[in-house]
Amino acid sequence: MEKQKLTPDKLYSTYYWVINLDPKHSENNPSVPVMHGYSKFTGHDEAKDKALLMMKKIIMLFSCGYFLKSTNILFYMKEGIFLDKSNSRLLFSMTKRDYKIHPDCISDKVFYEDFFIKKGVLNFLTRFYDCIFNNKDVQYLLPKSKATFSKDDYLNVSKQHFHSRNQLYSYCEKLIKNGHPYEAVMSFQRKYEDNNRFPQ
Repeated sequence: MEKQKLTPDKLYSTYYWVINLDPKHSENNPSVPVMHGYSKFTGHDEAKDKALLMMKKIIMLFSCGYFLKSTNILFYMKEGIFLDKSNSRLLFSMTKRDYKIHPDCISDKVFYEDFFIKKGVLNFLTRFYDCIFNNKDVQYLLPKSKATFSKDDYLNVSKQHFHSRNQLYSYCEKLIKNGHPYEAVMSFQRKYEDNNRFPQ
């Protein structure tokens, strides 16, 4: 059986990154100055823990040699339901030896405290570069994942909450696009509507 090719989900990814390739690196093609990456593949669910997801992607990029092959890597985060490059938040830029958080993130006190401090992103970035400087394995940086969310929870009525019927329908559409069985999703939708009242 032919292996299905993974295609990046340019609409629903939480993050995307821009790799500015170093033209002096021997493995780079001079005619390809920039590469783009996305945190989600079409037809696949994205991890619920978005901070952990980003940390895994940074480690993946490092393990694949992109830090050595690039002059810098810019990390962006979507601002709405869909990824829109004209309206995404630049989080930080990363080079071989250092990183810089975008000034807009620092000036947004609520976002900075929630994303960089409470979710451990700042701590992760500091330890990540410490590992690079001291030639330590970056794989051990990830926090131990808590097995509190299983794939079944996507269709568990008691573990989901929607403010409007439109939100519920969008969620169900996304589940079907990501490969959840149509009948199971429709059953979840009916059950949720039966158990919850939406504002008229």
